[in-house]
Amino acid sequence: MIASVFKRIIRRPFLSLTGLILAGAMCFVLCFLVRYRSEQEAGIREIRDSYQILCTVTDSRGINTQGLRLHRRFIEFVEDEETGIGSYIKDLRVTRELYIQGIIPGEDGPFTEDDLEDVVSWQYDSFGNVTEVIRKAEYVSSPYTILFGLSDPVCSGLTDPAEGGAYSSSMEDFFHCDENICLVPEGDYEKLRGATITFLLSSPYTKDDSTRNEGRAAFTVVGWYKGDGRTLLVPYTCAQRVGYEISSTVSVDSIAFFLKDNTKAEELKETAMKVFTVPEPSSFSSRAGLVVKDNVYRLTMREMEQNIKQIDRLIPVSLALSLLTGLLVGYLAVRGETRTYALMRTLGVGPMRLGVMVLAEQLLLPALGSLVVGLLMKQPEPALIYFGCHFTGCLLAVLRPALAAPTKLLRTQE
Repeated sequence: MIASVFKRIIRRPFLSLTGLILAGAMCFVLCFLVRYRSEQEAGIREIRDSYQILCTVTDSRGINTQGLRLHRRFIEFVEDEETGIGSYIKDLRVTRELYIQGIIPGEDGPFTEDDLEDVVSWQYDSFGNVTEVIRKAEYVSSPYTILFGLSDPVCSGLTDPAEGGAYSSSMEDFFHCDENICLVPEGDYEKLRGATITFLLSSPYTKDDSTRNEGRAAFTVVGWYKGDGRTLLVPYTCAQRVGYEISSTVSVDSIAFFLKDNTKAEELKETAMKVFTVPEPSSFSSRAGLVVKDNVYRLTMREMEQNIKQIDRLIPVSLALSLLTGLLVGYLAVRGETRTYALMRTLGVGPMRLGVMVLAEQLLLPALGSLVVGLLMKQPEPALIYFGCHFTGCLLAVLRPALAAPTKLLRTQE
């Protein structure tokens, strides 16, 4: 039977070659669609898991992200995992600023009492006479104006490598320490390395009893940041603690974080509106705004999901065309062969054997083409599905002449 099948294939090379080409082309289309869909699904999973959606707290107009002077309720709401948004976020980045009024000289520090300048003032006696009084200043003018506490190096362009910043510290994990340590500009580090300096600080908030919001705090220089500046960098927890000691207030000047699960962006927005507001350029609200920078993420995901939907519509069409291809090839193969089939039936070839022979003749080359395409494209399953559709189409075309009685086949031929 196998020899007979090969002879019939060789005897009709055009039809056999046509079947092979059609099978290879349709199998390629189906494998390509399935592979492209798999790639889109893998891309969606990768973007969903790896894309970082940055969320930034701004003023109500959405203009400023630094120096916001936010009340403690905002940071408490951000960190609260039960009633706030703490369960939705990761990599929280916060800052706290204090003002530096001056440096208090010390005996062994880089700034001593010898650095104090004379201050001239005038006093009035009971008769209205003016007396000139010369006294020593209480502090030395500071080369730094801002004490900037930050929880992560990316909170400031001074330390963020992505913005050209750099820093070095002898303390491991500097930004998560709770000690009174600081970084100074690179040019001042050699002079101040290891020194402990006492600063006169002030907070933008007054104490509850309206007393002055000033105080002293000593910091040890443990490293430097790139460039020349007038800012002293300290760990955020340190700045928050010192700020509370000065003014009895907890405040933050900037808040930023990333989403923990990108699929819950809408849930985050809905929950965040309990405390925050949607920034509007014309707003005069006292509430802080929250910007969720997910536009690129949403557009990318929407485009990839639309691609998958289009492929889902094309795959059934491809399967239907694959079945029709098998039906067409089978019909062309059996057309005009009814006399041959009738003769074989009269010679004792049973309908089952005849059907197998005809199917083998029509499916041998398409099976080979599907196998090659499936292996080359590394899509064996779609190739097998295609062959199943092609087989079904051929079977429908071959079934009638294979099962019909010889006399009926001859009448059909006539």
